[in-house]
Amino acid sequence: MSIVQNITGCFNTTIGSSGISRREYNTILKKSAKALSFIKIMISNNNPLFLLPFEKKDLISLEPLVRKFRHKFNEIIILGTGGSSLGAQAICSLASYKTTRNHKTPKLTFVDNIDSERFESLFKRIDYAKTGFVVISKSGNTLETISQFHLCFNSMEKKIGIKKASKHFVLITQNGKNTLRTIAKYLNILILEHDKDLGGRYSAFSLVGLFPAMLAGLDVYSFRDGAKTTLNEVLKQKNSKNLESFKGAAIAFSLAKYRRKANTVLMPYSDQLISFIPWFRQLWAESLGKGGGGTTPIGSIGTVDQHSQLQLYIDGPDDKFFTLIKVTERKKGKKIRPIVRRNSDLNFLYNRTIDDVMNCQLKVTKSMLIRNKRPVRLLEIAKIDEKGLGSLMMHFILETIIVGNLDKINVFNQPAVESGKKLAKKYLRDI
Repeated sequence: MSIVQNITGCFNTTIGSSGISRREYNTILKKSAKALSFIKIMISNNNPLFLLPFEKKDLISLEPLVRKFRHKFNEIIILGTGGSSLGAQAICSLASYKTTRNHKTPKLTFVDNIDSERFESLFKRIDYAKTGFVVISKSGNTLETISQFHLCFNSMEKKIGIKKASKHFVLITQNGKNTLRTIAKYLNILILEHDKDLGGRYSAFSLVGLFPAMLAGLDVYSFRDGAKTTLNEVLKQKNSKNLESFKGAAIAFSLAKYRRKANTVLMPYSDQLISFIPWFRQLWAESLGKGGGGTTPIGSIGTVDQHSQLQLYIDGPDDKFFTLIKVTERKKGKKIRPIVRRNSDLNFLYNRTIDDVMNCQLKVTKSMLIRNKRPVRLLEIAKIDEKGLGSLMMHFILETIIVGNLDKINVFNQPAVESGKKLAKKYLRDI
């Protein structure tokens, strides 16, 4: 599913000195050719991030387990944090927009924090006999996930016994010795393998994102197909200037480098993308925020944040780059018919749909940003279904990798947070 973008609102010919010149942009776009070679090498080397969109066998092998869980449980609780949760949340949010739902589809509940109030309310309301748990941690040593698992298993054990409780859990973790794997083996809990070469924030196309999506009744094959479409566009191109992901990365990098835009605002005009925003924030921040570099990702949603953030965006510090996302093939919705027909103040609404209002408000935001000389691009995608979302997520993964390549950053590690994990364990020992 093709993604197109309008980047004219980022150039100095449109917004003056706050925008970049065509020469600056073309210089960076030319340099991105190295990133194109880098990505093609990763693909040819069967890097799992780029291999998975072309695979089906792993999903087919999961189907019996999915059927078993969907038949056995009315609710499935997904435990994990960061990349072990955000990708799945972004995908599974599509389930609530399905007009027809299988009556056997269990309720999915994502618990990605360790707030005691949340767990207390959870344990009071769940039906223990009809509740399953999916525990996700690549390392198997994530403190929060270990804590979540113990709370939930202890509670289940008290209600239904240790042997039955074990049958209610499945663990996704990498091979090798780790805490959760050791515990799961001891309790005879089913373990699914997390690819050791796939970081959490890049794992949405693996079983980390797609096992929950299958439980939610979504078409995960179409989701991967969307990513495959985006990757095939990269594979068949010899010049990076013809690729939307490279254009977007060049704009983002140029604005940060030449105009010191320290923040990147993602503002989709679609409620279907509300859960996509936290996924993007982690992807961008954790991949690029290194060595004093990177830009801060900020999430907004149209039209809601026109009434909460837009004042700052157009009249506050000029330190932001804006990405608006428009879905072009949406359900139009019912026509608005003003109750007081003779009220001339409402004539402009007559026979307009709610989608007309949405699109006009998006147009307002773009116009206001340009009038106030704030760099903005408009990214358009036809639909937000499984295929569309897969395409969009791969697009932003590529943008992130390209920016990292331009900035000579390793986008696949997160060295600064590792010391914090060790510090948390020290503080717990010292209590």
